Amino acid sequence: MEATLTSLLRGGGCLMRLSVAAVCLSLCLIGVSSADDARTSIRKETNIPAGELGPALIALAKDRHFQIVYVTEEIANVRTEGAVGEFTTEEALKRLLAGTGLTYRYLDDKTVTIGSAVIPQGRVDRASKAVSSGSSDDANTNREGKKSSSGAQGRSSRALPVESQASNSNENSNNPATGLAEIIVTATKRRENLQDVPFGISALSTKDLERSGAESEQDYLAEVPGVHYSATGRGRSLIVIRGIATDGGNLSNLQKTVEVYVDELPLTDRFSAWTSPDISTFDIERVEVLRGPQGTLFGSGALGGAVRIITNKPDATTFHAKIEVGGATTDGRAGSHSFKAMVNAPLIEDKLALRFIAFRTHDGGYVDNVIRNQRNVDGGTSEGGRAMLEYTPTDALKLRATVLNERDSLDDSSKTFSFSSEGPTNKWNGIIPESSLSKLSIYNFTAEYDAGFATLTSVSTYGTRKSYLATDLVRLFTATPDPNNDHFYITHDTNKFAQEVRLSSNGETNLEWTIGSFYLRTHQNLNQIWLLGAEDLETLFIPTTTREAAVFGEATYHITSKLSVTAGARWFNNDEGQSSFYAPGSVFQGSLPLTEIHSSATTPKLSASYYPKGNVHLYLTAAKGYRVGQVNFNAGVSPVVPPGVNPDSLWNYEVGIKANWFDNRLQTNVSAYHIDWSNIQLTRQVGPYVYLDNAGKAKSNGVEAEFIACPVQAISLGSAITFNDAVLTSVLPGVALTPGSILPGSPRWSASNYAQATTHFKDDVSGYIRLSHQYVSKVYGYIINSPLVASDPYNKLDLRAGVIHGHYELVAYVDNLTNNDAAIYRPALPPIDFAYRLRPRTVGLTLRASF
Repeated sequence: MEATLTSLLRGGGCLMRLSVAAVCLSLCLIGVSSADDARTSIRKETNIPAGELGPALIALAKDRHFQIVYVTEEIANVRTEGAVGEFTTEEALKRLLAGTGLTYRYLDDKTVTIGSAVIPQGRVDRASKAVSSGSSDDANTNREGKKSSSGAQGRSSRALPVESQASNSNENSNNPATGLAEIIVTATKRRENLQDVPFGISALSTKDLERSGAESEQDYLAEVPGVHYSATGRGRSLIVIRGIATDGGNLSNLQKTVEVYVDELPLTDRFSAWTSPDISTFDIERVEVLRGPQGTLFGSGALGGAVRIITNKPDATTFHAKIEVGGATTDGRAGSHSFKAMVNAPLIEDKLALRFIAFRTHDGGYVDNVIRNQRNVDGGTSEGGRAMLEYTPTDALKLRATVLNERDSLDDSSKTFSFSSEGPTNKWNGIIPESSLSKLSIYNFTAEYDAGFATLTSVSTYGTRKSYLATDLVRLFTATPDPNNDHFYITHDTNKFAQEVRLSSNGETNLEWTIGSFYLRTHQNLNQIWLLGAEDLETLFIPTTTREAAVFGEATYHITSKLSVTAGARWFNNDEGQSSFYAPGSVFQGSLPLTEIHSSATTPKLSASYYPKGNVHLYLTAAKGYRVGQVNFNAGVSPVVPPGVNPDSLWNYEVGIKANWFDNRLQTNVSAYHIDWSNIQLTRQVGPYVYLDNAGKAKSNGVEAEFIACPVQAISLGSAITFNDAVLTSVLPGVALTPGSILPGSPRWSASNYAQATTHFKDDVSGYIRLSHQYVSKVYGYIINSPLVASDPYNKLDLRAGVIHGHYELVAYVDNLTNNDAAIYRPALPPIDFAYRLRPRTVGLTLRASF
């Protein structure tokens, strides 16, 4: 037996059964012997994602060259939050075991044993519960990996069970290092394996964001199928998912069709969202992109989908810190630089912790202004920070307070001449600098109470945002505009309060459910100022108040271990009140008395999931989304102008397959969808009166495909491909649009691909190189399909290479490798037509240090 044990240990793992006093225990010993001290104080980069505890322990033991002994039955179905960052061996063990009810003890310098800890009364370790559906398939549920813990369905868990790994250990076919990591998301307001969510969703982890060099929305959204980003400047760009948009830019008073969240707070304004925050990705746990309407759980604005930015939370088990500095130059233009720092400090071990981050990023300009004779006018800065304090007084209660501040500014727009016949590439003849500023502050308090049968969550958030946007439109109204004295700008001063309370079932039962309520109050003061020298043409004030209340619920019933159905609905009630008036000295005069509109409706969702095999998930989903109504700015000026426009809504019908193949080395997620969009909020004209009305219909058909492969430990490949056909199908009389027009922000074809190779030079030194490619076909920047507003189809290549040594990582990169100057967005028709282009070739270095 000793010889056999030694042989298995050398192979990287073993599973054997011993019979002692008629009691059978299943022991798993993993790792290989090494002269390295298992308790070493040297921190090492660790990338073990959330998932099943067994594979996570295997990965740690192999990485640190020591042995872990545990009783298989004690860890069966137990899940871990993972360990991602720079940790010592002991720190990594603590993070893997946090919240599992298990502890560790050293048998010697190279061997650790895992066992049960004393679990306080009232705490239920739901990780060990199994489904009981009465199906004959239940006996194989754990072996097939069809269920996971913490209330997540986890039916196609990427982390294979211990039994499967041990049976093939000699072949190393299931080594987690050579397979794909499990990703846990909360897109359904419950912890769930991404592969089990029955609609299109992509998730990017901290490591994904760092490896791709993503620092803003434009960077990480390029990796996701079904998403188009207008790229008109940080904080001024428009996100379009599955072609659901009627304007290609951000200069619309309507609520946007994609909602952006930081944790639980919706960021975009309900009215006149001309600018929107672009949250820094530094120290972000993950970004989730939910494609298709999310009206049931996330409410209004998520008409085409939602982007969720999930922040890293404080860790009370260990101290760690991170610093990142970088610099770059853009094709001989202005330089860019950045500094970012994070500190996580336990204040009371396992009870209280503080996490603090600060950052400042400056992007150098690359557009010259030929009228003002200025170079690199479009530089911009993003700076801010975040502080989070988390207290866990008992195992059942968690309290967290968060303060977030971020400031985004641009010196001028990145507009260029639209065509070579008008002027040189990367030059523009703007007269008034189109600068912008957005200041965001968020104050959040979250409480979670584990009542055993369910978890009660309360999320209270107060947010403020101040924004300023200058435009060059004065040139349309004067032959001699003066950049020093002529101004046309808009300011927004917004405050909002949001409260959500929800109750989600715990454990692995046939019925999993979430119910909740939501309230949002937003007040916004909009000022529009138009000055020509000393003459006040227009000083307009528009105060707007929006109140939205909703109740929602969603439940999943597991008919068998292979078949589940989900049903959900949200009832919402929305009120908007708006008035307007001009300053006494303004040339334009008039006012709109307080005008209120009311809307109420129900948005349902239905889906079904079928697992013919444990690693294959087939699903069908039908879901409805909505966008709130809007007061008409000129309501009351004529009987033909209604007080406001009603909500518009759509139905999304989706079928898809999510599957893992070849011992978890290949993941293929493919979905097809059909969207019917009705009562679209469009501009309509009757006689001389122009106003908003529910005046059109559209449809969108498409296919999205994601492929991720890890054929060997050193190579990872990925591809995201989208086909989309989104067109306007009908309009009411008085709408100056043509049915059959392609919706703006809707490329017919787009693709994102990457290939990454890694290598280990020696124990504490590794390196990687990554080549990324993006293709986007022609996109119309305006709903009128003129060739003058069609972008250039383009290919873009980025190259990154990094070396990791202990605490440090050095990355060199070249973005836009071929220096392609394609016009990626043309939103305006003559007389002032312009284009936004790819940023020229940018070469840079980034240094990270983790402690």
